[in-house]
Amino acid sequence: MFIDMRRLLAITLMAFISLAALAQESPSKARLMVAETDGATGFYLALGAPDRIPGAYIVFDQFAQTCIFLGNSSSDALKSIDDIIALFDKSSGTSVDFPARLAVGETFIAYGKSSCVVKSRFLQGKRLSFFYEHDAYVTETFLTKEDARSLRRMIESLNICSVR
Repeated sequence: MFIDMRRLLAITLMAFISLAALAQESPSKARLMVAETDGATGFYLALGAPDRIPGAYIVFDQFAQTCIFLGNSSSDALKSIDDIIALFDKSSGTSVDFPARLAVGETFIAYGKSSCVVKSRFLQGKRLSFFYEHDAYVTETFLTKEDARSLRRMIESLNICSVR
């Protein structure tokens, strides 16, 4: 009887910890952005406001979002998002650079690169951390595998619509 009570207590405790970890997930800020730059249409993975700026106490609404360039066509964007999804299968610490722009709203204000690092989190699995170095600060924005897959479905639907 005593062993069963300990087992029940352990299961209850693990369920509570799991629920608490899942409750901390916020809705995705990532979205697909189609913009015309330099006379050409480009597809971008807009990551939303930064999750953190290392070494700074900030109000996130005051900072621009990082936008990863995916390509000039929906098929290029699909390949790029597949490459991003493949990063989740790499080991923690793997780093890749992507061409990126910094945007305020729908307007690009800077062009550069974003370093993407694969990170593992206890009870939450892997996520990608995108860093963008700007003049005065470095931003860090996270992307989960579910968010990346959702964006892939969005791009796929664009491909289907353009074929019809």
